[in-house]
Amino acid sequence: MLSCGDQMFFYGPFANLSDISTMDTGQVPIATMGTGASWRLEFTAICALLAAWLYTLGAGALYYALLPAGKKIAITVCILFGMAMISVGVIHTVYFAIGVGAQNAYAFGSGLEDAATATRLAVEVFNTETIMLYVPGIIVTVLFFYAVLFKKTHLPKWYVLLFPMVLINSQYIVLPLLPDNRFKVSLMGGYVNGSLTIFFLFMAVALWNVGEKPECKGGN
Repeated sequence: MLSCGDQMFFYGPFANLSDISTMDTGQVPIATMGTGASWRLEFTAICALLAAWLYTLGAGALYYALLPAGKKIAITVCILFGMAMISVGVIHTVYFAIGVGAQNAYAFGSGLEDAATATRLAVEVFNTETIMLYVPGIIVTVLFFYAVLFKKTHLPKWYVLLFPMVLINSQYIVLPLLPDNRFKVSLMGGYVNGSLTIFFLFMAVALWNVGEKPECKGGN
């Protein structure tokens, strides 16, 4: 589901990625979004809602994973992580608004320049909300690192490398190393959702293997 959301808009020509830059997620392919099939745009909006639900529910699993470190830490991380995941859903909705503006501009006979102008406000909101997301994101990352590295949890210490903030920002190291081709475009489009999926997948495996250990029931 996640790989068929906004990632699908990045399957167009790589040149489209240079039309409008964003500060935190690479590029917004205005031309591809404006001339693509409308069902792709609709699917992105639906995926944003479903992803926000599922990502936010994942905060509960994170609470259980950190419970041995103490209830205060577990609850704080759960709340902040839930806030961040709700933000992800909202930001995906703004991405949908960018696509609507681009499609409307092309539908009325305008070209790329008018489409870029029509979506400028939505792109600015997209950038602003992404920066705002870093506030709870950085705090929850610090608390997560502290709990996993220095406290008892249900997660191995190396798991800090899979925390979303680490994986998502690794794109600024990984993507520049790749050649400009279709694979890079596809990877760029799904990097955020892919990072979250990897995080939840490995956490599910770790929690599945916990078992009923009395010493891992959590602290105060």
